[in-house]
Amino acid sequence: MVYQTWTYFSLGNNLVLVQKLQDNCNKSTNLGHTDTTNLKKVRDWYGKGKCIQMETLSA
Repeated sequence: MVYQTWTYFSLGNNLVLVQKLQDNCNKSTNLGHTDTTNLKKVRDWYGKGKCIQMETLSA
């Protein structure tokens, strides 16, 4: 099972939705109203690899 954490923050006139996929980088949720989707692999506090999915939402 993949546990998801969603965070919104403002970027100019857009809202950016950040989804942290904690277990599987290939799993994603299609929201249907996003403009772009980019996956970026990062490391957490413990050095484990995580994926962050960033989607730009029109404001």
